[in-house]
Amino acid sequence: MNDFKNEKLFYEGKCTEADIDAAFEAGITYPHEIYYLAGEATRKKMIERLMATTDSHEANQLLTMLAMTGYANPEVQAAFIKLERNPRPWRSKLYVDPSSYAEYGGWSFTPEGEVYKLAYDICYPLEASTGLWEDTCLQCGEDTASIFTLDCTDPRLAHMGIGVVSNIICTECTIYETTFTKYTLDGNEVDIYGKETDEDLWTTDLVIGKAPKFTCNDRWSKQGSVGGLPGWINDANYEICPECGKKMKYYATVPLEGAGNFYLELCPDCQITAAFYQQT
Repeated sequence: MNDFKNEKLFYEGKCTEADIDAAFEAGITYPHEIYYLAGEATRKKMIERLMATTDSHEANQLLTMLAMTGYANPEVQAAFIKLERNPRPWRSKLYVDPSSYAEYGGWSFTPEGEVYKLAYDICYPLEASTGLWEDTCLQCGEDTASIFTLDCTDPRLAHMGIGVVSNIICTECTIYETTFTKYTLDGNEVDIYGKETDEDLWTTDLVIGKAPKFTCNDRWSKQGSVGGLPGWINDANYEICPECGKKMKYYATVPLEGAGNFYLELCPDCQITAAFYQQT
């Protein structure tokens, strides 16, 4: 596997389309996020190579790379939909369909071919947060839980259109299983989904940076972020809303010091959030 030598510059938003096109010509396949900046000519080459390959390993790489370009590109979308409906022989050696690969780029599509987004375009850094893990978790009983509250009525996050969003996160049980949270848009009530309680958890306000950052998030960054495309440590994962059954939308990453990341998702229609954890 060939690695991209300017990875740090990419996540700082300092690479150009020409840099990424040159990386493709040099056979660079990691990190796949760099192909978010792929030019039109490179996208076409990737599609042509994907359609022609007979090798499952190459198909796996190309699907992941092309996914990063896909939401705003009808040609990439059409290629993924075509391969979903008419699988190549190499598909039997892959674990998931093209629609699941598309999720790496923050999008996917229905069996009818309707494309939908799973992330927000604009990304802000989380510059600070205070008082983590200060109260008793209502699931496991340990003093390791907190509520992360994000005020998306803030002008910087107005494009999200989702009011005040809250996630309950516990460094004990959320590490091992997804925690679903039911919240109200005014931020006044937060419960673990399916459990009504009058107990209060200590609330953490996330401090949003003043200026947006590059859309793609670095999975190894120690700085959290709101919006943009998630940098998955493991496979892309979008939880299913327990009420409507639709895939939830990614909205934030919160690093756990010295370990991995908490990923936060939401269903704005049902006012339910999900928190889960990934590490190496």
